[in-house]
Amino acid sequence: MRLQREHPFFLAGLVILAAASWVILIWQSSMMKSMDMGMTMGMGATWFLAIWVVMMIAMMFPATATMNLAFARVQREKHTGWRANVAPWIFVGTYLLVWALFGVFAYLGALAASGLAGQIPWIMMNAARMSGGILVLAGLYQLTPSNGSA
Repeated sequence: MRLQREHPFFLAGLVILAAASWVILIWQSSMMKSMDMGMTMGMGATWFLAIWVVMMIAMMFPATATMNLAFARVQREKHTGWRANVAPWIFVGTYLLVWALFGVFAYLGALAASGLAGQIPWIMMNAARMSGGILVLAGLYQLTPSNGSA
């Protein structure tokens, strides 16, 4: 894809946000070593969601840079007087909003799992095994041709 004049600025903005997010995550991880850890990592909803969004920026912006640049190019080339133009930053912001909403469900799920683990000690003793099993199942699903990514 040939970069237009505004694309380097857009890409630079994404890279700067991702780099800043990595710095915040590294700082946060050093602070978490002394905290009581749980499913919500000892955080309230607001802090959890803030760190969730920072994590999404750090991990997803580099992976979605090509998609974001393609969207910006399509918007610029397809824009005519009668069709609304969506700014690339609105596209990126909406992407983050969807991930933030998923973070709300992740937080609520973590609270529910913590409550359940407090009532059933077997869950807490096997939490690492269950988490590993879920990760393996997700990886196997990702590799199957039925989801269209393989």
